[in-house]
Amino acid sequence: MAKSAILIVSFGTTYPKTRQKSIGAVEAAFQKTFPDSKVFRAFTSNVVIKRIQKKRTNQN
Repeated sequence: MAKSAILIVSFGTTYPKTRQKSIGAVEAAFQKTFPDSKVFRAFTSNVVIKRIQKKRTNQN
């Protein structure tokens, strides 16, 4: 069986609740539609990426 993956790419958002309601909902829909595929997330905004990384670092 071949392995497959789906990459969900967006600008992103620094607001966790908004990210879950919008991007998370899209990811969940893709995962439900393609249950044998892994779903990954990527952002195109360096500002969003850096802010999320900073928040994660500060939480640990």
